Amino acid sequence: MSIEFLFHLSISAIIFFVICSGFKFFLKIASILDFSYIGVVIFAAYFWFYLNIEYGFGLLWCILLSFLASIPILLFLLYVSSKLEGVYFLIGTLAIYMLILKMATGLESITWGVFGLSIASQHIIGNLSFWWIQSFMMWYTLFFVWVSVWLWYIRHSFFYSVLQGWGENVSCLKSIGYRVNIYKLCMILITACLASIWGNMYGYYNAYIDPGSFWLVLLNLILIISFISYKFQSIWTLLCAFFIILSYEYVRFFKFVDPAQIGYMREMLFGCIVMWSAYIVFKYTKLGREL
Repeated sequence: MSIEFLFHLSISAIIFFVICSGFKFFLKIASILDFSYIGVVIFAAYFWFYLNIEYGFGLLWCILLSFLASIPILLFLLYVSSKLEGVYFLIGTLAIYMLILKMATGLESITWGVFGLSIASQHIIGNLSFWWIQSFMMWYTLFFVWVSVWLWYIRHSFFYSVLQGWGENVSCLKSIGYRVNIYKLCMILITACLASIWGNMYGYYNAYIDPGSFWLVLLNLILIISFISYKFQSIWTLLCAFFIILSYEYVRFFKFVDPAQIGYMREMLFGCIVMWSAYIVFKYTKLGREL
């Protein structure tokens, strides 16, 4: 295993740490999966490519602008969360995710459909850019530290306790005078911020996206890492992401199936791991009931 390959794995682990942190944040609070979160990731990634190709904007500006541009999606999600609960909320957010993915495929004049997009330049801000893998590693490590500190601060705040109360009983919170929709909006804004960061980091590092980038491979890895690391924080989630991605990459070298079919076999294998990890989490953890 080369040093360069380790750097690539580490950067990928940091990227997945960011997205899974946002995904787990909602799961721990509301005890339900929010697939619209991945829809915001898709939107942020394509918005970053559009701004970069059309206007030459760097990564930092694109993170901010893609977050602001996703606000209409967030308001619609807030409306959905007020009308749907439990499994119906899951189905509704899954529909939002599929709709955004379908738009990424169908709006070929903007997204180039299945042919995908390549960014014009990998700038951070202004003319500052990193081209070496070590520079990417340094920059993404700073993102990891910042997100970890931010999430630690949120988890130890009164705001987080109220959010956990929402997961326990919305009616109880309303009865003692809390404006639940305001807290819901704040939580959605936090997860959307993480989604915007992840979408931009993913696009910036890979310099190419297409709708297939956000389908089964991504979904399987997000669910596995989120479930297995459900009880972990920061560094342990990062290590979990590292080893899951390492396993995913090394499965392709196994010789027990036809090389032409290894991709299908890998998706089936990791799909089974998703079901196993989900069963363990839902059966043996409190799943959001942590007060």
